[in-house]
Amino acid sequence: MRALFTLLLVSILAPVADASAVCWIDRERATTADQLPIADRRVAGIRAAAQAMNGILKRNSALQGLPEVRLRSTWQVVGHPRTAPMPYGFHLVLWAHPRRVWGPGNCDVIPQADRIDPNAAIVVQANSARSTLKQQESYVHDEQIEAFVEPEQIGKIGDYPVYRGQSIVLTFDGRLPWVQVTTEEYLDFEERRLRKVIAETDHNIAQAKDRAGQYDDSGPRQVYDAMKKTDPAGAEKFWAMIQEVKAQAARDAAAAAKAPPVVNPYLKELDDLRVLRASLTPAQLQAQAREGYNSRTPRRPFDKLPLLVKMDPAFPWDLANPNTIRMMEIHFSGAGAPYDAMMRQAAETLDWAAIKGLMR
Repeated sequence: MRALFTLLLVSILAPVADASAVCWIDRERATTADQLPIADRRVAGIRAAAQAMNGILKRNSALQGLPEVRLRSTWQVVGHPRTAPMPYGFHLVLWAHPRRVWGPGNCDVIPQADRIDPNAAIVVQANSARSTLKQQESYVHDEQIEAFVEPEQIGKIGDYPVYRGQSIVLTFDGRLPWVQVTTEEYLDFEERRLRKVIAETDHNIAQAKDRAGQYDDSGPRQVYDAMKKTDPAGAEKFWAMIQEVKAQAARDAAAAAKAPPVVNPYLKELDDLRVLRASLTPAQLQAQAREGYNSRTPRRPFDKLPLLVKMDPAFPWDLANPNTIRMMEIHFSGAGAPYDAMMRQAAETLDWAAIKGLMR
């Protein structure tokens, strides 16, 4: 009877021991990005949301089943709502650390663990979608607009699109947090850019013209004077060479004076841009912009040019309550087999209802 009882006890406890065998280290940053103590009541709501998200990840059996890793979850409250019109968010990074960075204990890693790429990772950002938007770089940004190449959808997990870079973006009401950049906005940006480049190039051309034929021999003169004390003959040869350099500079200046004036090459680009704008109808100007469509003869076929988006300026942030989450971005990755497939499974089996429940 005692043996049977012992066997039953082992059979009951074994699954619990297996489930908790994975090493999971929690690391909460002690201060927020705007230097508040993490226990400050002003960030209590967003802190609780970050902890809840960490709990959702911990309950995922696919993450718990990752082999030959030690998991470390690090999160920090981010944002500066006291000085900028944006709410708080959090940045949570879960890394599955390989054996080479394990520490000597049963569940630790060495201090330099973050310098070695993990076998798998999940990154969660609350109230941000910038990582998804910046998967492909765009040059379209200045003081009036910040544009991004429209994220490329590569699949779905449940009801949610998966974008290039294996990112999922979800919002409290299902809307996308970005909107199209219009062709008119893009052409306005290109005109501002070209005007600036034209002014800079004109300045450089003028400076080059002013410097033509000028040669400052004060530095070589010092060398010449020093050489005369130890090597008079060598000094004279050196100075003769300097005089030839000066003479060549004068000849170059004379030739430049007779040459046709240098034409700023960006003037034609601006003319081409204005010709394109004049050819477009009001409806075409309001169509979604394509990066590189700045003349009637773009460098690449029109349908191959990337579409542009920007963050929705009318997105309904709850600025009255800076702890409110309206948007989340979740990125998952695995470094080869079996981690890539297991991380896909982890994403598919996340408690998406609980995640959506963190937003309001």
